[in-house]
Amino acid sequence: MTDYDTLFPITAADSADQYLELAQDAERSISQYAHAHADGVYWTTDPQAPLDLSRYHGSTGIVEFYANLYQATGSSTYGEIFAKAARFAALHWRDILLPDNIAALQRQESLPELGKSVDFGVGGVAESLRRAWYTASQDPSADPSADPSAQDLKNTIETALAQIAQWYLLIAESGEYGVHWANTSAQLFDGGIIEILIDINAILQSDEITTVIAAAGREFLSHGVRQPDGSLDFDAFAQIAERNYWRDKYYESLTGNAHTGGFVEPATIANYQRLIGSHRPNFSYGPAGAGFTLLRLYHETGDHAYLDGAKQASLFLTNHAVPQTKGFLSPHDLNTGRNLFYAGECNGIAGTAKLFLSLYALTNDESYLDTVKGYVEGLESIGVPEHQSPGLWNNVCQCCGHAGLVHFFLSLNEVHPDEHWLELANRTASVLLGTAKVTRSASGDQAIWPIAWSRLNPTRIGHPIGLRDGAAGVASSLLELYLADKGERLPRAYDDIGFWE
Repeated sequence: MTDYDTLFPITAADSADQYLELAQDAERSISQYAHAHADGVYWTTDPQAPLDLSRYHGSTGIVEFYANLYQATGSSTYGEIFAKAARFAALHWRDILLPDNIAALQRQESLPELGKSVDFGVGGVAESLRRAWYTASQDPSADPSADPSAQDLKNTIETALAQIAQWYLLIAESGEYGVHWANTSAQLFDGGIIEILIDINAILQSDEITTVIAAAGREFLSHGVRQPDGSLDFDAFAQIAERNYWRDKYYESLTGNAHTGGFVEPATIANYQRLIGSHRPNFSYGPAGAGFTLLRLYHETGDHAYLDGAKQASLFLTNHAVPQTKGFLSPHDLNTGRNLFYAGECNGIAGTAKLFLSLYALTNDESYLDTVKGYVEGLESIGVPEHQSPGLWNNVCQCCGHAGLVHFFLSLNEVHPDEHWLELANRTASVLLGTAKVTRSASGDQAIWPIAWSRLNPTRIGHPIGLRDGAAGVASSLLELYLADKGERLPRAYDDIGFWE
């Protein structure tokens, strides 16, 4: 087992250029898994398995990494790879819905309706394509008169985004107050889908999409459960459990009867009974992410019911915060993990704080900024970023670990500039440099990060290359730091602060 009292390996950067150099070393590792195709290029670490097109751990997310590299360096080599990868994703987005691909996602992620989802499904492809559209639009070399292929790429991406938006409109289901897709307030599902449709519509300007966003917003707000203290709880795990999904998957593990697309690993199944009854308050499944979606709806529609809902969701979080030596933290699980505190984006403070940062930016209410500062003090109380803890184990990826924390500290500095936030960002990056496994060669160094995906199995190490789970995301965080040193930044993701700009 991992000794959670130990320090992470640390290597401080001599200059911001070192962040760029390590990101380029990571690119050399990732490039080993590239496959040329008549429609462009894609990446897979297992050519025998169904092609993983997901944004989270698959080929499509790597499009964003190359867009980031292209922005940071202006290298035509990275630009060409980015263009080929974006074209492939735009022409093949439907492939993520093929039965073998969905079954593979089900086996790996063990969640329902992943084809609809954000990051793992069609929504994640849309986000990477949206990012690619902006890169193609802002590329200074993309003068249609000089390079018609640049405009052709932009048109291809825009066509795919329009098709994806129409697909979501076609599969929307009627609810009591409007429409939904998975009938859950999780960021992975309806919350993220709403946000992605808002961002796609900023490009397409479709009245039809605007109407569906409004209907989905009404339905989404109805998921909030009023508490005696006046707060709103959004419990996506309960919403999933009500559909007996966990029970069905547990049955599958015992019988081998693959109701939902394939047999799941026994190690994953062992946690299902624990998951039944979980109540996670943070960004991916709880009121932190739901409140963020409500803020995006408020900014899009001007309807103060969404702003009020976001404030009430934030109240739920502050009322359930757990004091630390200094500051406080949100627990991983209100039922079974009140003394477990994740630091990262998915179920930790780097995600939860986005709601409070956005509330502060939109309302100028200093109490929301004070909450974020309290969260940072809480993180520092448990040793973040240098010390391992049960909620910050040997997984430095964008979703769960240090790469996401780098982004959080830089985001905090954008909203409320302070040298301490930059210091924390660079200290966090020191762990990314310290944990990198670099292979020296005459043709160029290669970097990858050993990552224990499971908190419950921290000795099982992999070397993923994806955007949210592996090297592409870690390297993107290093590029973000490199650009911040130059007064620049990467484009915002669908679930990030800055949507009000």
